[in-house]
Amino acid sequence: MITNQEEKMLKDIKMKFDIRRKILTQKYERCELHLTLLQTCSDYADSLLRHNNNVGFLYLERQAEARMRELINMDIEIEPEQTGCLQFLRNEVLIQHIIEKDIGQVATTPALAVMSFSDHRSGHTSSSQIPRLLPSNVKPTFKRILKTRHERGSHGYIRKPNGVLVNQNGDIIVTDPINSRVVVYGSDGNYKKAICLPERGTFKPGGICKVNNTDIAIADRGGNNRVVISDKNGTFKSHFGQGELQGPVSIASGNKRLYVVDKEPPGVKVYKPSGKMIRCIEGKISTRDSMRDPRHIAITHTSGNILIADVDIKRVLLFDSHGRFLYSIGSTGRGSGQFTNLQGVAVDKFNNIFICSEHRLQMFREDGTPVCRVDNEDDVLIYPHSVTVVNDVPCKVVVVGDEFDGYVAVYELVQ
Repeated sequence: MITNQEEKMLKDIKMKFDIRRKILTQKYERCELHLTLLQTCSDYADSLLRHNNNVGFLYLERQAEARMRELINMDIEIEPEQTGCLQFLRNEVLIQHIIEKDIGQVATTPALAVMSFSDHRSGHTSSSQIPRLLPSNVKPTFKRILKTRHERGSHGYIRKPNGVLVNQNGDIIVTDPINSRVVVYGSDGNYKKAICLPERGTFKPGGICKVNNTDIAIADRGGNNRVVISDKNGTFKSHFGQGELQGPVSIASGNKRLYVVDKEPPGVKVYKPSGKMIRCIEGKISTRDSMRDPRHIAITHTSGNILIADVDIKRVLLFDSHGRFLYSIGSTGRGSGQFTNLQGVAVDKFNNIFICSEHRLQMFREDGTPVCRVDNEDDVLIYPHSVTVVNDVPCKVVVVGDEFDGYVAVYELVQ
């Protein structure tokens, strides 16, 4: 038989236990929230550092972990409201500074913040002069702003468009190898003119790129097997590569060099703008990643890394500026980050990578992390073949494709 005194003692113990359990539960939930914020910020910091964003961070990872351990190990009797906590404060000055400095596209989102620690026990708030970014949960998406297809028999009709370039005036320049010409469209998609070289019958333009502000380079994969240089009006200026190239299909510029994808043997030949060959990037790398059928190429803006899309192995191979293999992006399949019919590749000024494959356009970070893609039922891309990027604000991505009735599609990348 329990006495009244014993019953009262048991009730007191139970009440104290319930209070402690409530405090512990509150602290646990608070710690979980803070731990999630720290982990998210740490992941975001890693991402920024990988993409060469020149942004400082408030605390090193070890300091953040030490603060987290301090929070978790506090005495259970202390109320959660009295513990040190993280506060995220919007900093308009920092936002404006980063936007003006044009550090990166992610820096223009409203997710910018400065992190500070508030310690209610001492009444002291510590902060740093080094900014920190609070990651945004909003992923970029593609918004189509133009899709044009010209009727057969019209001047603007193209079949199997191969390469695409956007000039300083916003004109969209598309290579049309079937008709041995290069077609120029306005930014509205309307036909403007066609560029044909004197050797019209053997001119089979493939990839196209800028050499400088006035000249363009075209990979001529016809019987000539050469690179053609013309001015922005289509006037022939020079050519090179005959006898060295056996099947040039694509071309890109970067690092004050021209990079030509050659199919026989599979690899990339590197030239000076004058036409002098400097070196070759061999196709044999490893059993898994050796080039078999390279088709498209792009050069990153900051590091000068070389990206080569191989339609056979269905991966994008990434090399450094000296031609040393680094890693590959993608695999065979229909999931995110996978390809079934890999084609064009392009890079924006923040080193984001855009890859088109069968019915899809995908965006990746430079490390190969998938970000977003176009594959909606009412916005299906029909066999996209080539892609280029216009570094406006917002960034624009131009795609050309289709095996029969070629089209031009333009997307904006929106946050």
